Amino acid sequence: MNVLLYMARPGASGEELVRSLATIVPKDRLEAISDLPSFSERLRRPRDATSIALIWNPSTEDLRRILPLKDHLRAGRTLLVLADQDEDTVALAHSLLPAFIAYVDEGNDEILSVLKKLSGAGGTGPAPQVSF
Repeated sequence: MNVLLYMARPGASGEELVRSLATIVPKDRLEAISDLPSFSERLRRPRDATSIALIWNPSTEDLRRILPLKDHLRAGRTLLVLADQDEDTVALAHSLLPAFIAYVDEGNDEILSVLKKLSGAGGTGPAPQVSF
């Protein structure tokens, strides 16, 4: 699993997320980017189906600027961590067809849990069946 982390608006909770990601994503599999042109350029390069684009703390305007990249986001999974639950923000977020949406003020536990599940499932398709 490769994780491409776009930190639209870095902050203390974003730094905490990066530290937490280091415990589940190998260092050579995590790319952190903090500007949209670099993120756009990276999305245009090949990614495999197990890759995950994690978009952290985008504003409504950030989402408007990311929307033209929608087709490039489809190469893998997209996780969004939104700053607010404003109607416009949520509508734009859903238009990107993310696999998961969370909110910055909810902390990082849920995001990390989803990433762990995706890594166990190979990042694509349904999770493997578990027998008890």
